[in-house]
Amino acid sequence: MKYIRIILLWLCIFIIFLLCPWFLDKIANFLICIGIIDYCSKSSYLSFYSTIIGGAITLIGVWITLINDRKSKKNDDSIKYKPILRVYGINKQDNCLLREVHFNMPFSCRNDDPESEKKQELFYKQTKSTKPLFRIIFKNIGRGETYNALLEKAEISNVSWDDKSNLSFSGGWNQYVGEICQNELFGVDFYLPQHLFITEDLNGRYYHKICINLIVNYSDMFNRVKYQDIIHIKLKVIIDKIQEKEPYYYKDNFKWAKVGYEIMEILPQHNIYSEKKKKYIHEALINNK
Repeated sequence: MKYIRIILLWLCIFIIFLLCPWFLDKIANFLICIGIIDYCSKSSYLSFYSTIIGGAITLIGVWITLINDRKSKKNDDSIKYKPILRVYGINKQDNCLLREVHFNMPFSCRNDDPESEKKQELFYKQTKSTKPLFRIIFKNIGRGETYNALLEKAEISNVSWDDKSNLSFSGGWNQYVGEICQNELFGVDFYLPQHLFITEDLNGRYYHKICINLIVNYSDMFNRVKYQDIIHIKLKVIIDKIQEKEPYYYKDNFKWAKVGYEIMEILPQHNIYSEKKKKYIHEALINNK
């Protein structure tokens, strides 16, 4: 589509150059007929206005060149000073800016239950995580700093033991990170409950699975190009112990269990915002859109 527009533009310019002398000659003949100029002045008239038109075309050409140079410089600067956030490590204890992501389970109990307060206290004591399960460290390996980096949200995309996860993100959406300079680090701590309502049916495995998406948005230092990193995290959920007493009834065949977690894989996805599509698309496809 871009090449078609360029061809049409040059075709229009070519047609204008062909028609311009003929058009000026017709105007000059018309002015001679109505007596504004005489025949002897025709060549001077054509020469004068040809010079004006030529000068105008030159100015337009210079203006287009300046615009293209400025646009090209902006594109070059965006590439030269592109911030590149990448996963630098897991559970590293580097001194860096930290943000927290908490996943919790809701408590449910009948209003007329006389032990509701005691059950709720035990529930939050069992589910509360006092230390992060793991930490993901990001590093800016690009040549420019980020602008207005945000930890937009973390979400549970899938769990293997239920149709829909009853875990909710409670860390706060759009956590501000700000400017991350070249070679600077920032980390995200993940907190997950120590107890879950879970099924003992493992479908032939010795563990369940949970998938988490972490979304980080940021722009380049000129605030021209917007980037988005989605970190797909897959965890093993291993049943340590089935508890005899449940804090409340959840579903049939679900048990209240103490669980442990292990990281299976972490897959980053890097997106760039497309002004044409008005959405983020994979950076590998941006030049084709």
